[in-house]
Amino acid sequence: MRIYRRSRVSNFRPTAARSLIAQFSNHGDTVLDFSAGYGGRLLGALTLNRYYIGLDPAEPQIKGLRRMQ
Repeated sequence: MRIYRRSRVSNFRPTAARSLIAQFSNHGDTVLDFSAGYGGRLLGALTLNRYYIGLDPAEPQIKGLRRMQ
């Protein structure tokens, strides 16, 4: 984890997401993400054949995530 003193956007690496999702879920499980962001966790979930539900307050983010699926 990194802590920045200035406001910066940080993306969750899909490879890290994949590793965590694989460790804590099974094939066909649903992953609920309360901060969908730029889609790193979405990509990790999709590579493992999981159902993904992503929530984000930024409507443009959600539109972009839907195009990724």
